[in-house]
Order: sequence, then C-alpha cells, then structure tokens
Amino acid sequence: MLLAYLGVWHTWDREFGDLLFNLRLKIAPLQISPRIFPVDLNDSAVRNLGPAVDNREAFADLLQILGNGGLVGGMDFIFFGLKSPVGDRAMVQAASNMEALVLAVVPIDAEITKFSGRNFTPEEAKVLRAHLWYPKVINKGSIPVASTFLLPNIELAKHSLHLGHIGGYPDTDGLYRKSCLFFQWEGGYVPSLALALAVSFLRLNPAQITIDAGNEVKLVYGDKVLAIPIDHMGCVWIPYPDLWVKTWKRIPLDRVVAATKDPDLEDELLNLWDGGIVIAADITTTHKDFGSTPVEAIYPLSGIHTSIINGILTGALIDEYSQRLKLIVTAILILCILWVNSLQQIWKTHLGFTILIILLAVWAIWSWFGFLIRPWFISPGMGVLSAWLATILLQLFYAHKKRILIENALTRYFPRALAARILKENRTDLLPVNKELTILFSDIVGFTKWSSDKDSALVHKFLNDYLEAMARILFAHGGTVDKFMGDGILAFFNDPWEQPDHAKRCLNAALEMQAKVKELKMKWQPLGDIDLKVRIGINTGRVIVGNLGSLTRIEYTVIGAPVNLAQRMESNAPPEGILVARDTWELTKAEFEFGQCCTVSAKGYSTPIDAYVLQGLKT
Repeated sequence: MLLAYLGVWHTWDREFGDLLFNLRLKIAPLQISPRIFPVDLNDSAVRNLGPAVDNREAFADLLQILGNGGLVGGMDFIFFGLKSPVGDRAMVQAASNMEALVLAVVPIDAEITKFSGRNFTPEEAKVLRAHLWYPKVINKGSIPVASTFLLPNIELAKHSLHLGHIGGYPDTDGLYRKSCLFFQWEGGYVPSLALALAVSFLRLNPAQITIDAGNEVKLVYGDKVLAIPIDHMGCVWIPYPDLWVKTWKRIPLDRVVAATKDPDLEDELLNLWDGGIVIAADITTTHKDFGSTPVEAIYPLSGIHTSIINGILTGALIDEYSQRLKLIVTAILILCILWVNSLQQIWKTHLGFTILIILLAVWAIWSWFGFLIRPWFISPGMGVLSAWLATILLQLFYAHKKRILIENALTRYFPRALAARILKENRTDLLPVNKELTILFSDIVGFTKWSSDKDSALVHKFLNDYLEAMARILFAHGGTVDKFMGDGILAFFNDPWEQPDHAKRCLNAALEMQAKVKELKMKWQPLGDIDLKVRIGINTGRVIVGNLGSLTRIEYTVIGAPVNLAQRMESNAPPEGILVARDTWELTKAEFEFGQCCTVSAKGYSTPIDAYVLQGLKT
C-alpha cells in the first residue's frame, strides 16, 4: 500500500483517468460556456486573406472590431518584432482603443531549450515588469521559472491589459493533460493566456489572487470565490469539455476582416459576441500547432486555452486527491487489509478483498462523475491486489506447512512415499473394507522383566531407538504400522494400496528386522544390560481394515481372526525367530526357506494351524 501512496503505478492511474475522461465525454460532456468565441486563422482564411496575414493588417482589423464592441480579446499569436510599418501602426492604433487585450508571450527556460537568442532591451524588460502579477502567495511550490520570454511587438505590448504565456509541456507519454497557470520571472508571475483572459473578463485585480501551490489558485470577485485546483507546479488539469468539433461555433478570421467593410456583418458579429471573450488562434496546418490529448490524437493546442477559460467560467474544473487524503486512504486500506487477513475462514478473506476492490472502484467512479475529481484507483487497487496475492501466497505456505505436518504425522504409520500419496490422492476417509492382508506381530523377549528395575529415561531412550529402527524397515518394504504396544509392534501389508506381493514384502521385512535386532543388541547390551531378542509372528488372511472407532476417537486398524492368529504366531515363535502361518507359507514357499512344520492353536480356529519357522531366502 505504501508503494501505491508513493505513486509506483502512477502511469496506470493516469491511463485509467483518461479512460473515465472519455467515458464521461460520451455520457455527460462538460458544460460549455456561451461566452467564449474562437476566431480561427485556418487554411481557408489564409488563402482568402493573402498578404493581409503577413503584413498583419488582418489582425489590425480584428482588433478594430473587438475595440468597437468593447470586448475582451485574446491573441494566441506571437507578433514578434516589426513586419510592416502600415500594418504594425494599424495594430497598435486598434489595440489602443481596446479596454481588455491579452497578448501571448512564450516562456523560455534557457537550460532546457539552450536558448541563444538576444536578451531583453531595457524597454522590453520594463514593459514585461509592468505586466507582471504580484498575487498573494501562500505556497509557491515548484512553479517553473522562466529565464526570458519571447515578446510581441513592444509598442503593441504596451497597449495590452495583460500578457499571458502560452507555454505548455506534454506528459511523458506525449499527451497534454495539464497546463501551467504561471511562470515566475524576477519575483513576479506571468499568468497563462487562459487565466489572464478569465481575469480580464471577470474584471479582477491580480493582486487579489491567491496562489497556494499544491492546492488552489483562489479568485475573488464580488461576493464570489472561485478556487482553481493546481498541483505543486501550479498546473491545472485541462478540462476538455468535448471533442474539438463539438465545442464552440468557430468564426474564420477572413469573415471578421470582411465585417470591417460590411456594417451589417459587423453588427451581426458584435451582437453574437456581446459580453463575451474572443480568442484568436492559428490552426493552419503549416504552423502545426497541434498535439495529442486524452480526448483526441490530433487536437489544436489553442483548444487548451479555451478549455481552461471554459472551466473557470463554468466552474467545471478538475480536481485531484491531495497527498494528505491519499495518505489517509492508504492508512484506512492497510487497516482494512489487516482486518480481512484476520478472518479465520479463507472464503471470508477472499470476499473481503473483493469488496475492497469493488468499493475502491465505486469510490473512484463516483468521485469522477459526481465531483470531477481525477480517479485514484489503480494505485490503491494494485496495493490491495498485492496484499491479496501476498495473502494467497501465505495461505499456500501455511497449507504446505500444514501438509508437511500431516505428512510427518502419517509417516508414523506409513512409509513417507505412501503418506505423500495418501495426501496427493486425498485418501482421508480410509473407509473399512474386507480384504486380504499379511499381518506381522513382533515382541521383545523378557522386556517387562528387564524394564522393571531400569531408569525410565533409559527405557524410553532404548524403546525409541528400537521402534524407530523397526518402523523404518517396515516402511522401507511398504508396510503400514498399525500401532506400537509397549515393546510390541502390529503392522500389515496390502493396505491402503494394493500390493500383490504383500506376503513376500512382509517376510523380507521380518528378516531385515531380525538382522537389525542383532546390531541393536551389540549396541545396547553394554549400555542397558539387555539380552535383546525378538519374536515375530506372521499370518495372511481376510480382515476388516480402515478407520474404526467412535465420533470422538477414530483409529486406522485391522480386526479379524487372522490378526489373532498372527499374534499367536508371535507368542509361539522361538526367540530371535520368525514363525509363519500356513496361508503365508503357501504364498511364499517358492521363494523362502522354512523349517519343519509345527502346529499352533489360536482363538477363532477350531483346529490347530500349521506353522513354519522362516529361515531365509532361497539361494
């Protein structure tokens, strides 16, 4: 979430904002002020006007019409230097008759542009200083500083009410989303052309304007206050009201020039423009004053000025969430994420994250469509998704850890590979079934007597060593340990998975167990004075095997007469011997050597059972 607050996903947020911007233009375009009137020098007007454009006589005519109507006029042209004595004098004369003329200047940052042009003359510097604004400044932030400006004809500039800059920079992706309202120069401020026109139209004193970079520019007129949201550089989001062709009715410059010779046409234009702002701009294809915006790939950049003026006049200005509010939202989201992660049930956790994402989306859309606040959704949304992913990974980690614990628990009864297979195939029910198993019982000869006078720690250590060694052998041959009964072991083969050679496996395990007992005897005789000898009994038969027990306690075990017979085989086996019942002998006699037949009586059997002492594998 802190990465979201720091703007790691700023680019995606910007593109998401563009998406909602265009969606709004389709559903509910911004209000368009009827008091803005663009005059365009387009390709057709250039052809019709001919030399009157180059010698500036056409612009003198425009200024004359504006002066006759007492209108606020803005010129998105740089009338740099002298062109024609007649045309220049005519422009100056017409400008002197205007009450509110705003001329364009171009700010230059020498470090960025490597500007090598001439410096201001003393007269030019004096004129620019006379047009500087000195508003109240609460926080000047990072408002850009211009090293110099490209100025219009100095005599013409003297007769302007304000000079407004037309400097603008696209975002890193080449789109024009913001425009700087101010440039600093010599301790004062040069406003943008749009802001200067709006202030002229509203008849405001620039000294009454307040700059609070990162927050707002405050305009006070009468009993009204207009706050223009700005970022730390003093830039405003450009509130494009609609597509270029769907905004204002545009008047070509040649039609305005024609009005100077046609009183009826002049009256028509002045009646149309009455009480409004007229802004003239060059939109000829030769000057290429076009750029890419979120609303259109090719957009006349003069439309930026009219869009900003429109936002100021209609109040349709775009705001964005402050860093303080973003920090508060980030803190709230962190608390919500912690709470969601505290939920015990996994489905509730995932539902909680889903609701957080939905609420963020609803909040972003509601803020944009309801209050024109640029959506801040992708960054916090990615923060929540990252936390969600981390939660999923942690759940997987804990599930894996739990699985390992269960697997370790199962390895007390099954070989590790078999325990892993049980978990993989989700064999957690192990319902009781009737099937043929080979059962093994083992017991230490004289263990009770030996342990009666021994230290409990010694007995415990010995048993752990012995039972661990026996279980390892049984598991290695695919056996299942049913239970340890003191020093006794009950194990079986052929469940929970089928083992066609279960009897063979059991006998091999028994032989290896007796061999291991001899090793343990050599180890423990000097340590515990124990003459370690083990009896093993084996039988094969059909039994019931599976999870058996009550609701409160359940056990995976075997029951049936063949189990009792296996135990009888063990009790009748010779010390250090392995006694095998007849059914097991029948299955394995071709592969193992056995001693002479003997008989054993067992509960559940009406006649004695033949038994054989296992001697080893056939050579």
